[in-house]
Amino acid sequence: MNDERMPSQELFIAKRSIDDLKDALLLSEWAWNASTEEWLLHCELSLDTKLEGAIPLSTKWYVVVDQNYPWGNIKFYPAKEGGIVQTFPHQSYNGIGKEKQSWREGGLCLDTSIRALGRQGYDSEPREPHNRLRWHFKRALEWIKAASIGELFLTGEPFELPHFPGAVESSSTIAFSENADSFEKWQDTAETIGIVEFIPFHREPELFVVKRFLSVNENELSTCSWGRVLRDIKGKPLKGIWLRLESTPVIPPWQAPLTWNELRNIFHSQQSDFDELLKRVSKLIRDELRHIALIGFPIPNRIGDAPSRMHWQALKLPQLSGGHKPFNGGHKTPKGFRPTERWYWEQDRIRTFGATTPIEWLKSENWDIEQISTRGRLPEPLPSKAVLLIGSGALGSALSEFLVRAGVYNVTVMDGDKLAVGNLTRHNLGLDDLGMDKALRQANHLNLASPHISAQDINAEFPPLLERDRVKVQNCEVIIDCTGSDEALYHLETFPWREPKLFFSFSVGFKSRRLYCFTAHGKAFPNSIFKNAISPWLQRDITEYGGQELPREGIGCWHPVFPARIDDIWMMSTIAIKYIESILAASTIKPDLTVFEQHYEGGFFDGVRRINNQVCDEQH
Repeated sequence: MNDERMPSQELFIAKRSIDDLKDALLLSEWAWNASTEEWLLHCELSLDTKLEGAIPLSTKWYVVVDQNYPWGNIKFYPAKEGGIVQTFPHQSYNGIGKEKQSWREGGLCLDTSIRALGRQGYDSEPREPHNRLRWHFKRALEWIKAASIGELFLTGEPFELPHFPGAVESSSTIAFSENADSFEKWQDTAETIGIVEFIPFHREPELFVVKRFLSVNENELSTCSWGRVLRDIKGKPLKGIWLRLESTPVIPPWQAPLTWNELRNIFHSQQSDFDELLKRVSKLIRDELRHIALIGFPIPNRIGDAPSRMHWQALKLPQLSGGHKPFNGGHKTPKGFRPTERWYWEQDRIRTFGATTPIEWLKSENWDIEQISTRGRLPEPLPSKAVLLIGSGALGSALSEFLVRAGVYNVTVMDGDKLAVGNLTRHNLGLDDLGMDKALRQANHLNLASPHISAQDINAEFPPLLERDRVKVQNCEVIIDCTGSDEALYHLETFPWREPKLFFSFSVGFKSRRLYCFTAHGKAFPNSIFKNAISPWLQRDITEYGGQELPREGIGCWHPVFPARIDDIWMMSTIAIKYIESILAASTIKPDLTVFEQHYEGGFFDGVRRINNQVCDEQH
């Protein structure tokens, strides 16, 4: 473990910085772990109290410090000799660890809740060499004291699942969708076991998505609502089993079960017979394959709150008996037994689910739309609106992607063009899409942005001629025009809308210097009002462009293209999203033209400013 390498000056400074904690800890010399290239510090931590709780007053630890200290990680692990053996909240599973390693696996979580953001300015953890190690030692002492008296979980803190060993590292991920509404349905369901169907999405790495839950009699109990990509996957779903508990499966203080006997005992502690439940449901998957099982239990959002949703922890079942396995390692059917379901189950109970047989936990993720959009989502009512986006060019493709990634899940893309190679300079589609219908390929692209997106396409210019397309258009509530075409706006006005719609029209000026945002609400797009409002700005564009020749794509005089760079187009698309959000927040909506313009100061970009906000005269 050790070599002749000497600790850095920063570590000598760090060691001196914790000398004032000498009443609480005893330090040995630094040691260099050549196999992991980390520094080790073996120490004994002592609590300044005479009240001994779940943890002895003095315990031994190994502190593992990154070689780049004061950067990198600092981890506290219980020593194998004289360290704690339990697993507590805010701690990894405290297994025995590697044979030649002097510490156990149960690293403490001492970081602040916002350290993962990566910015020191957000985090209270110090980074100076003379402060950082001392800060971690003080946090470790606070952790030990709180663990000893049972105060690691505090009311109001986010709920934390136990660490299921192997799940995070698993190459298989199981996705489900649970929220407060589905939790109420589970609360009204008496069934505690049944069949679960999975949609196989990936094979390398494995990704299985829950389709629906069934009872033992195969009556449907719950169906996960997914977007178009997952709904359209063909083929027979894979079958697994589910079992439900009344609370989180833990061995106190906070250890996940590792063996079938530990899981069996947890079911027993919740007045449930694990073997009897498994016996009833295992016969439904006795097909010589390994299946997935889900262990479900209710969890709260925060400590102290009532449970509000179900969590399903996945595991990989062993291969069940089915005539292909000899009994107990032998080669013949034991005397007095027949190859029946009863005999198969006896084999499984004794051998397959043996007391010390380890459980293979898998990675489980809740893909409910509220769960996976916490990084940023548009406010209601926009996400729940059905949106028609007309024109999937540079501006429309960017705007549609921003909409769906920000939470809008029902989008219809309408465009009659095919993707050309010149489009690639400003479009979010790629080489694989060349020559294909823009609307179709853009809708496919959007559907891959989230498991909840239901984007569809209309491969035609507006207005739609086919009845099925007219139905799609009429069902939309928000109409967004990104064509930059007067003809499209004329048809928006004359189309026989059945109900009032919220209309938006977005376009950019030459080189995307300006963004023109127009909105109106009613049973027709007010084209004459729009034209009167925007005409002066279009004349200004032409004048400022100064008669320059438009860039051309291809040979000949009939191939002019609109001059604008992708970064400018995408920047203006983000402003269009902000504009939509602002309009939806308004108490009343009147025809409005707002103009945004790029500004430069001394040749340097100075931002985008709103230079015009014109509420138009509806009687004009």
